[in-house]
Amino acid sequence: MGLRSELSQLHSDLMRSGFNIAEAQTICGEAESEISGLIALIVENAVDDALSYSVSIGADEFVDDMTLIDSGDGVFTISTHSGNLDYSSDKVEMLPHLLSNPKIAQDGHKYKTIPITDSPNVKRSMFDVLQNSKNKQDLKRTDLKKNGNSALAAAKARIAQKAAAMAAAKQNASSSGEPNFRTASEKQDKAVMWVKPEKDADMSSFIEDLNRNIMSQSSDTINDIMISYRFNYIGT
Repeated sequence: MGLRSELSQLHSDLMRSGFNIAEAQTICGEAESEISGLIALIVENAVDDALSYSVSIGADEFVDDMTLIDSGDGVFTISTHSGNLDYSSDKVEMLPHLLSNPKIAQDGHKYKTIPITDSPNVKRSMFDVLQNSKNKQDLKRTDLKKNGNSALAAAKARIAQKAAAMAAAKQNASSSGEPNFRTASEKQDKAVMWVKPEKDADMSSFIEDLNRNIMSQSSDTINDIMISYRFNYIGT
């Protein structure tokens, strides 16, 4: 049963046990608030895992592409705006493209000087953003439980902030530092030099597992809280 159905059943059980309508509504509201707060944490933790994993496999595009889908009853699953979860790419030989508008050396061969900015701190900076967000999330854990009705909205706002911060960190890191200059030449082997390697960055299975865990943990949370409320107020 979903959250709405469980709350409706709890309300009926409370009424049959002698609580009036106002009392039953108050108790059900408290149960919903607690459940919403815990589900918000489940979803947010899953998003942290998704963002971290996307960076680790080089699927940086996922950071901007990610969104949350309302699966009903206040439970959100992870998806993307594009509907794509596979950010893999084939091997690309860049040399022919780089030499499309070349200079000509004295011996007649084509070449071009390419500015290269190394950005070794891109992934590290994004992981730092994730860790800082996780620390702040831990500090707010109690507040989330106390304010469950708005907890998921607050979690979604923080998730959006994390993704934006990660994207900004990536942009800042990629644009920082003085460029080095390398020469692309038709004398170089295009199969070896200036090659963008194949990338395996399919997140489909990982996201499916995360969403399955979100649904399972949310269902368990609803069940556990309902059992607790029935025991405390009804005695069964």
